[in-house]
Amino acid sequence: MRFGVLFVITLLIVMALAFLPYSAVQENRQMSDYSTKASYYYWAKSYGTSGDELSYSAVRGMYNNVMVGGEISEGNYYYMWSLYLNETGEIVWQKKYNFTNSTVTKVTYFPAPGGGKFVFIGNANDGFVALWMAAINGNLVKQTLYNTSTLYLISEDATMNESGYVIVTGMAYPVGSSYSDAFVVKLTPTGDIVWQKCFYNNYSASLENVYFVDNGKCILVGTTNPPTSYNSNYLWILYLDADGSVIWEKVYAPPPPDDDCTDARVVQTSDGRFVVVATYEFFDVVIMKLNSFGNIIWQKLYTGFQRYTQQSIIETSDGDLLMVGTIKNETTGKSDISVIRLDPYGNIKWQKAYGGVNDDDIVGKSCVIETDDGGFLICGATTSFGKGGYDVWCIKIGPNGEIVFDDGSGAYIYDTNITVQDISMSLTSISLPVKDVNISPHTLNYTFEDTYARAEIQATPTYVSENIVFYLIIIVLLFAVALRKP
Repeated sequence: MRFGVLFVITLLIVMALAFLPYSAVQENRQMSDYSTKASYYYWAKSYGTSGDELSYSAVRGMYNNVMVGGEISEGNYYYMWSLYLNETGEIVWQKKYNFTNSTVTKVTYFPAPGGGKFVFIGNANDGFVALWMAAINGNLVKQTLYNTSTLYLISEDATMNESGYVIVTGMAYPVGSSYSDAFVVKLTPTGDIVWQKCFYNNYSASLENVYFVDNGKCILVGTTNPPTSYNSNYLWILYLDADGSVIWEKVYAPPPPDDDCTDARVVQTSDGRFVVVATYEFFDVVIMKLNSFGNIIWQKLYTGFQRYTQQSIIETSDGDLLMVGTIKNETTGKSDISVIRLDPYGNIKWQKAYGGVNDDDIVGKSCVIETDDGGFLICGATTSFGKGGYDVWCIKIGPNGEIVFDDGSGAYIYDTNITVQDISMSLTSISLPVKDVNISPHTLNYTFEDTYARAEIQATPTYVSENIVFYLIIIVLLFAVALRKP
């Protein structure tokens, strides 16, 4: 009798401890109040309407909420779109901004009293646009178009520092030319232009990713043709001072045949150095760690991708690296979302892919966020789930990629087989010429309105506590003690 009472009391305590955090989610309280590195939660949801919705960028906002920026279609037109979620994926608000045929490149968040503001950088028909909006409700505070009569501008990325300054970079096509130059523009927190640069080559130059570093400096990565050929692209890295002047500029090339770089990303690590990821024509991926002078500290080649598009890399809170992209499913031939966690030296710790019956893709450059529990929120696009066409797909996974999809959802997870080896990249200092551009700002007055995308669940928000193992051990010990007593 005494054993039965003791067992029931212990079991009730364990259940209360195990399910307390999940109950907090149901009450819309902050999961981070309960989470530790030994505990995490997961979920997966798609968001959409009868048209197409795509996610290009995601950033943390107030109260661990997440802003997803992308596009929404209506008929034959598409518009910049904001989708604001709480940390279990419930929609807080959503809005469409009525720039016809416009889309989001990057979303940044500037915290401030009253909730702060989001800055959306995107593209419209006549140039690139910047939207400043209140984080509390998505209402526009300021909207500006940046263009020039001599260049067709397409923004590729943007970054904002702690003071609210923004750097935008991308491609600039001279009127009548099929070859691109590369532009960089620095904006004040209110959208005024501080400086602007345009780098050009005999053929093409493109800057695709930018990252603010200390004292207003920035590092940019992209591609450019070698001086004598337009048949291949080298990985091109620029390090600029706060006034836009070049500190150093280099190109990097692997051994043939992988000498045509198709995409590149960069992140500054906690030791002040840089990690650069480059994707090549035959779907191989190169990751290098560079010092502040652009010299290589270590370099790795990753192979085994049947088809791969690398879109995002971050440093985790414990110094690891997380790389997210799109991979071809060897069984179905469809696209799945690839997540690979690396140690600080580029060695693979784990690798997984997530998907469904159709295509599931990463389409933006800043699509992954580390959460307070050590897990990750990844935002992409799906045709496997949702309301039809492309919908936004957000998956929240544990620190080791864990998630359990609901029965009948059609979603799956599997280990991938990417291998890693050493590589020897060559590097050369260069100095592309710079020309003046006359990009100018123009105030806009477009309207915005609520949208009505709905969420569908593929993995119910679930809290996992590894501490429950400790509680189960207690039960076993109490059970053993009770059995030994008369």
